[in-house]
Amino acid sequence: MKRYCPRQHVCEDRERCPRCKLPTKEVGRLDQIPHRYLRTLQAIHTAKNGKEIAHDLGISYETMKVYASHLMTALGCHNRVGLALIWERHLMEIAA
Repeated sequence: MKRYCPRQHVCEDRERCPRCKLPTKEVGRLDQIPHRYLRTLQAIHTAKNGKEIAHDLGISYETMKVYASHLMTALGCHNRVGLALIWERHLMEIAA
């Protein structure tokens, strides 16, 4: 399983990031995330604002914020940009 530091560097299996020396965190895999959360993650990747994402998914804005918060905790990032980067990495791994 990959590890990431708080600055989103890929640190492989190291306890500390070789670039910034911060402790790394093991993150969950996307295949363990429920489908409704994955749809939210895909929508966040499109760089729309929260209300547009909620409208597109047919959920309330508050629900979208809860999903995004749960995703950030599960995947070890601190903002929506981090979520978008994780989804981008996932897409690149699929393509490879």
